[in-house]
Amino acid sequence: MPGIIKINVLLTMICSCLVQMTHAAQDVPKGVNILKHINRVNDDGSYTFGYEADDGSFKIETRDVQGNVKGMFGYIDETGELKRVSYTANNGTGFEPMTTPAPVSEDIDEEDRE
Repeated sequence: MPGIIKINVLLTMICSCLVQMTHAAQDVPKGVNILKHINRVNDDGSYTFGYEADDGSFKIETRDVQGNVKGMFGYIDETGELKRVSYTANNGTGFEPMTTPAPVSEDIDEEDRE
């Protein structure tokens, strides 16, 4: 009799795990479709690759024969704003993101600016 109880407990645990896995799989967002892509690799080691996806994300990167890399990637944030990051990279400096100053809010009073 104790063996049957152990089997029932084991089967119950397995069924519970399967139900949880099914629910987790349903919560996974559908894949993102790639609208455009480029992938060029040249004999000299230079390359260009990139993509644009239907969710607004993108990436483009090039490498010249000296190994200098330039690129940009972006995505749409949770507020619907396009976020972009440009970067360069080489053996001398490594990865260097290029940033732009944040815009000054119009809500700031003149006395708060001083």
